[in-house]
Amino acid sequence: SPSACLVPTAQPRTVVPKEDLLAMIDTARRADHQRKHRGPVRAGLAMSQYRDNKVEEAEVKVLRQELEDAPVERKIGRWGAYRHSARLRRDQNQGYHWHYLSSSGVMVCTCGLEVSKDEVLELHHPEVNLKLQPLQMVAGHRNLPSCEGVTVALIVNFRFDWEIGDYLWTAYCQVCGKSVVEIRNDEAKAFVEGHNQSCQR
Repeated sequence: SPSACLVPTAQPRTVVPKEDLLAMIDTARRADHQRKHRGPVRAGLAMSQYRDNKVEEAEVKVLRQELEDAPVERKIGRWGAYRHSARLRRDQNQGYHWHYLSSSGVMVCTCGLEVSKDEVLELHHPEVNLKLQPLQMVAGHRNLPSCEGVTVALIVNFRFDWEIGDYLWTAYCQVCGKSVVEIRNDEAKAFVEGHNQSCQR
């Protein structure tokens, strides 16, 4: 994906004070009432938008049926639509925030946060190097899978562990900088929930 015009903090281990993220809370809450309008709302120092991209199970089922019913010459297009929505729903249910889409110069997160590639924003680093995408270090993400409210802790990476036959997940908090690396999904979600309670008002 093209690189965004984002400005990292001077020290890789610098964490962001709680006060720097408070505006994001009101922004996301207000945006919940504007999801159908998709207009820009003020988010701290940046002009961010929220896309109404939450995928419901019923939508995936409809796309699957359309794929099965489509004539051969249209199955490739139907497959692309079904695969995109099914994957997005899966990622949202797993609480996984990542830059899944680029559209007209805008980076889009699985939670619906949109950030322009021309925008200058501060990046919030974890205490350790997790090799994050720029979008994963921008404040203002919504809770997953609801795509509502605001979260200061994110699940940001995963890998499949062949020994246990399951995925292991990595998460970090944008306020205190703490992180957990390669733990089970329910444990990563508990980390996110705990830091949303302890690190934001």
